[in-house]
Amino acid sequence: MTILPIVHRELREKVRHPRTSWSRVSVALGAVLMYSLVSIATGSVIAPVALGRGIFRLLIVSGFLACIIAGTRLTSDSLSSEKREGTLGLLFLTDLRGYDIVLGKLASNGLLAFYALMAVAPVLSVCVLSGGVRGLEIMQGTIGLLNTLFLAMSVGLLTSAISENNRRSESAASLIIVVLLLGIPILAHFADQNFKQLQAGSIIKLFGLNFFRFSPIGGPIFSGDFWTTTMVTHLQAWLFLGLASLRLPKKWQDKPARHPNRGGSGPWHAWIYGDRETRALLRRERLDVNPFYWLASRQRFKHTAVWVVMTLAAVAGFASFRASGNLSQVDSAALLAPLMLTGGMWCLILHLWIAANAGNTIFAARSNGSLELLLSTPVSVSGIVRGQWLALQRQFGKPLLAVLSLAVAVIAITLLSEELPNGWSDERGKVVFTVVTILVMVGINAVALGWMGMWLGVRLRDRRRLTASTFSNVWLPTLMITTLFSLLGLPELFESLGLTSLTGFLIFWLTFGSTAALMLILWARRQIRDNFRVMTAQLDERPDSLGRWLGERYVQLRRRLQR
Repeated sequence: MTILPIVHRELREKVRHPRTSWSRVSVALGAVLMYSLVSIATGSVIAPVALGRGIFRLLIVSGFLACIIAGTRLTSDSLSSEKREGTLGLLFLTDLRGYDIVLGKLASNGLLAFYALMAVAPVLSVCVLSGGVRGLEIMQGTIGLLNTLFLAMSVGLLTSAISENNRRSESAASLIIVVLLLGIPILAHFADQNFKQLQAGSIIKLFGLNFFRFSPIGGPIFSGDFWTTTMVTHLQAWLFLGLASLRLPKKWQDKPARHPNRGGSGPWHAWIYGDRETRALLRRERLDVNPFYWLASRQRFKHTAVWVVMTLAAVAGFASFRASGNLSQVDSAALLAPLMLTGGMWCLILHLWIAANAGNTIFAARSNGSLELLLSTPVSVSGIVRGQWLALQRQFGKPLLAVLSLAVAVIAITLLSEELPNGWSDERGKVVFTVVTILVMVGINAVALGWMGMWLGVRLRDRRRLTASTFSNVWLPTLMITTLFSLLGLPELFESLGLTSLTGFLIFWLTFGSTAALMLILWARRQIRDNFRVMTAQLDERPDSLGRWLGERYVQLRRRLQR
């Protein structure tokens, strides 16, 4: 008798899959390249001890965000997709229980993420060699990231067991994570202010995702009650898994049809899409502009959600500087560092969000067959592309203008302020050149993310790979450029010409990075123009990938050599 048979089967299948090994290699390579990028950019102006601790903080925060995003997206549609396809009921005809299926989905979706996360641990250990980081902190960081991934995946499984709609499941999982990440600390702060004698705030704080402090400069990165918080978070994850196991056997049956007068306008549907009058008004306005634009922008609060998240990121950035004592005085020079931190977080958020939304509507329309029906009408491929771009412009146009305004503010403060932070007053031109370079690359990569997302939306079969594939395909040239810059010895070359390694890297990145992004845009546009209709009807075709292309070229080369 096999204990947990689905877990046993899924682990055996995933271990033999090539993607399991490639995921570890790619994530470890990305972490190494991030380490190299920061070392090249700041190694000449920052002490090795501060550099090692800064890179450690960057890797921990990036891993923390990746665990939250990847954990919820990997599992939030795992059980709901089984319910929509009608295969979940067949599993319950056997001797399987709810926990067998839930743990099986956890193992099948979490193995790749677990291996990828463990590949980052050796890179974290490199920070010990630079100084400023202890071995205990490496262990705490690895345990904290694993615990965060486990909790995020458990939340996704719970919402997927309750809901049948993938969007509702993802939204509910994101809401729970936001409550644990931000709501619990806010509630704990309120309890400390009003019920300080009862120590309620210290107890409430244990139930949130706060195993490390978000202060980017100075101070310890891990909270004092790290082990207690980690244990409570771990127990919370098992609680979510238990609730999913208990709820799943009661939610697999088909629900009775809605009353014909109600249609699909339940409370959630009315809140997302509006009531009948609002939907009719938006339909008349946007259908006249472009049919696919109406289809891609039916949800009313997609652009509002971007502003809310960007506002929270700005508040978190300024609050972290305020808490660390680096924002003790409110003047233009003191605002420069938090403005640059906020701009960096905004750029990362917007790029991830564009990668997640650029091809999502096209993928959903292709999966349910509506895209093929739409192409049988007078609507052309160029019309679909134009409608998707109008939807992206409506959602991300003004936030990108906000990033531009923030960059202009940073440049103005740098040029006009008499006193700047230590070491910045003599480097005004370099700061301005850095901001302009980053701004240009952010704009070009945003356009590249849009085109690549639309192409992969019609090309990929697995929706969970859409965001990661879009983002990695666009930012992979940047990682390759960083590697070449270091391996070719270009920092020493630029220093011999009287330029710093940072300035040389920015010139190298602006030249070759923009060229690579433009080539990617042209390639994606050509693929959409030539193969959009063909790929819409070929849902079972394997998607192209870099590994597959290299494998085919290798086989062709071997055949030619054998001849």
